[in-house]
Amino acid sequence: MGLQFPTAPEAGGAMFSIASARDGETPGQNDLALLVKHADDDTDESTHLRAQLLSALKADDELALSGPYGDAFLPADGPAPMLMIATGTGIAPMRAVVQQLVREPRAGERLLVFGARSPNEAAYVDELTQLPPETTQLRFAWSRQPEQLRRYVHDEIRAAAAPILRLLADPDLSVCLCGVPAMEAEADFIIVGAGSAGAALANRLTESGKHKVLLLEAGAASHPYSRMPASFGLLISDPAANWCYA
Repeated sequence: MGLQFPTAPEAGGAMFSIASARDGETPGQNDLALLVKHADDDTDESTHLRAQLLSALKADDELALSGPYGDAFLPADGPAPMLMIATGTGIAPMRAVVQQLVREPRAGERLLVFGARSPNEAAYVDELTQLPPETTQLRFAWSRQPEQLRRYVHDEIRAAAAPILRLLADPDLSVCLCGVPAMEAEADFIIVGAGSAGAALANRLTESGKHKVLLLEAGAASHPYSRMPASFGLLISDPAANWCYA
C-alpha cells in the first residue's frame, strides 16, 4: 500500500505491507494495521521525516493512501501450505496471513522463519507465540541476544531442513520472502536434492554466470564411506546416508 502526507509533500511517498487480515485489523470495522520502523541514523532525510510524521500522527489526521498493490500471499481458497521467511518489518505481511488463518483455518502445513536482532526489537512476537500450533510452525532467529551466539534466518533454515524439504515437495506450496531486499536476490532457482541430477542441473544453470542457484540437501556434508566408490553398497539402504525412497 502506498502512503503520502498531503501536509508534507517534501516527505515523499512510501510503500508498506498491510499487516492485517482481509477483513481488517478488527473484523467489520474497516481498519488496517501497518508496521513502521523507526528511522536509523544512517537513513536518508525523507525517510527520517516520514518516520517523524508517522510517530506524531493523531486521530483524524489526513493521509493519502493508494493501492493495495501486488498479490496476496495466502491463496484464495483450498489447501494453503506455505513457507514464510521474514526479517525485521518483513513480518508484516506474514502476520496478515496468520491472522487470516486464525479466523479462517485452512488445510496445509505452514512454517514461518522470522529473524530480528532480539525479541524486544521484533514486532508481533508475543502474538505469534500464542497462535494455535496447527496454524503455523514457528522458528525464530535472534542475532543480538545477550550472552548467546548470533543466529540468523539461514541458520534456522538449515536447522529446519526436514520440514522445509517436506514442504517443498508439496505442489501447492507458496514460498514468501519479505524483509531485507537482498534476500530476494539470493537465488534465481531453488533445486531440492543434491544428487547427480540436482548437481548437474545446478552446474548447467550457473555456468553462464547469469543465475544464482540455491541447492538444498538435508543431512551432514558427507559420510565417511561416501569417499570410497566401493562402499556404495553399504550406504544404499542406510537411512543415515540415503533417503531410501525406492
